[in-house]
Amino acid sequence: MKFFKKLFNMGRKAVHIPTQYEKRELDRLTRHEVYCEDKDKVLYIHSKDELLRVKVIGKYSYYDVDGQVSNIIAQKDNGEIIGIKRTVTFIRKPHDWVLSLSAANLYAYSKSQDSTSDSDLEERFYKELDIATKRDMKLERLLK
Repeated sequence: MKFFKKLFNMGRKAVHIPTQYEKRELDRLTRHEVYCEDKDKVLYIHSKDELLRVKVIGKYSYYDVDGQVSNIIAQKDNGEIIGIKRTVTFIRKPHDWVLSLSAANLYAYSKSQDSTSDSDLEERFYKELDIATKRDMKLERLLK
């Protein structure tokens, strides 16, 4: 019996059902899409103290009563649609310790990724971390 259950459930994946927010953002994108240089690219973003891997779907922009409304729409790996208007983006997977950087250093790290190797980035920005953060990271490595 287990064999048949496994056989029929093999190709099924969890389907993401879009929320009202996601539907609204996709509708805005279809009506007011503008050029986006990162369209169809996979980026990493810093959002709510975590790194997320997303694929950029597009960008919309239009004028409203309150002024210009714009947002970049991306899709997470699980299918969820998010807006990445005011987040720091990375073209490659950043180091694990990058979340501990200050906002200014995080932005500089992001911009330096275009023309700098990972080892040079580590050499330049790792020293900007405070002593307590470095100590905690070393302890985590030792405990693993």
